[in-house]
Amino acid sequence: VNKYYHLKEKLGSGSHGKIFHVCNVLTSQEFAVKLSLANNPASTLHHEYEIVCKLQGILSIPQVISFGREPPYNVMILKCLRPSLDKVFNSCCQSFSPHTITTIGQQLVHPTLSIHLCNFIHHDVKPSNILIGTGQDTSLLYLIDFSIAKQYRNPYTHLHNEFRNCGSFLGSHAFASISSQLGFERGRQDDIESLAYILIYFSCGSLLWLGHPCLDSDAIVSMKKDVLQHDDIPQPLLTMLSYSQSLCFMQKLDYPYLQTLMEGI
Repeated sequence: VNKYYHLKEKLGSGSHGKIFHVCNVLTSQEFAVKLSLANNPASTLHHEYEIVCKLQGILSIPQVISFGREPPYNVMILKCLRPSLDKVFNSCCQSFSPHTITTIGQQLVHPTLSIHLCNFIHHDVKPSNILIGTGQDTSLLYLIDFSIAKQYRNPYTHLHNEFRNCGSFLGSHAFASISSQLGFERGRQDDIESLAYILIYFSCGSLLWLGHPCLDSDAIVSMKKDVLQHDDIPQPLLTMLSYSQSLCFMQKLDYPYLQTLMEGI
């Protein structure tokens, strides 16, 4: 990449680009690079770059090193992070201790608040988008992939977006909120509902709708509506899920309350 970075192993890929581990040939420093075809009209990499730049300084947001073009790709270089919680969970036989789940929850509630205070919602919070730091930051978790993140309110007036039916869905069905999966405008509560599904996934080892590729969106929504009836899920996580689903679209979230719930897992 632009003669200064040597591509190493592939870290991941999706509909919005490919991520590689790279090494600076001059300094031997390691970074991550995200590539997206520049001539792809659906590319969101520049959109993601602009959002991540506005979120710089938040502890769980990776540092942006540079953005540019290396034909035929747009290129964003980030601080090196690895691996994702999804990979770690699978390597641990899909079993995390209650203490680990508590730590994950506590670490993710605070940056979610910070992102919301910056007038954005992530909208695609899932285990593969949560990475572990390297070096001195191995105890820190980082949120990545802001390709479908959006501004939910005016940054100057704080006027909230109107609740409406958008008619389409973007994101991961597995961890998306019920409301966004039904095609409604996204809000802060949707990020928290996704976080609740993630923690339930880590606590139970799976989710009812995972492992069933034939399920359509309506079937997944129906199964999500039944989650609150399951008594094998830790009560704090059920409370968190219920709380996120009970909020009005423009209602402010009680983040200290969510942190308190994490302590009871």
